[in-house]
Amino acid sequence: MVAVPGSAGTLTEQLGVQAFADGAIVTSGAFLAATDVAPFNTVIGADNNSTGPNFSASWTFDTYGPVVGSVVGASLLIASWDFDTNDTTISHVLSFDMNGIDLTAILDTAFKANPNTNTGNTSQILWYTIALPSSTFAQLATGTATFDLTLQNGRGLFGATTFNSGGMDFSTLTVDTQAQQTVPEPST
Repeated sequence: MVAVPGSAGTLTEQLGVQAFADGAIVTSGAFLAATDVAPFNTVIGADNNSTGPNFSASWTFDTYGPVVGSVVGASLLIASWDFDTNDTTISHVLSFDMNGIDLTAILDTAFKANPNTNTGNTSQILWYTIALPSSTFAQLATGTATFDLTLQNGRGLFGATTFNSGGMDFSTLTVDTQAQQTVPEPST
């Protein structure tokens, strides 16, 4: 018997519909009018010190796999809306994981490298793309990846708050694979 080799390639799955470009300034009315399924194009949480809560959402990619061969690289794009990432001296990520693998520091670094700079009554769409570490590859190969994100330390009407609300326009998972090796037939 000979194993049929899988082809190397890039597997991509997007959740949510892209409604806005990276860097766009978008009012809450326009963001909410972009009809989508939760948690996309939904405002989650409240930017105030008295009641909150923080933005907290979970989303699952499950139509890209399972992977034949090996996962050799992966990335995640989160198209955020009104994630208050403007203060680069503190963490705006309370927790972030994929299938229980902690990715908090990776996303926090991305937020600090590209902070939200908008002020006023409108909010900014920012796309954050992070490289997923090799510690996630075995889980990604199963064909199911669930991401859980909770924010903290936002900006409200009267300044800094401990709560951070926001939303997501869409999210895209990209998984790079390597072909399965063909096992040659034994010579006769």
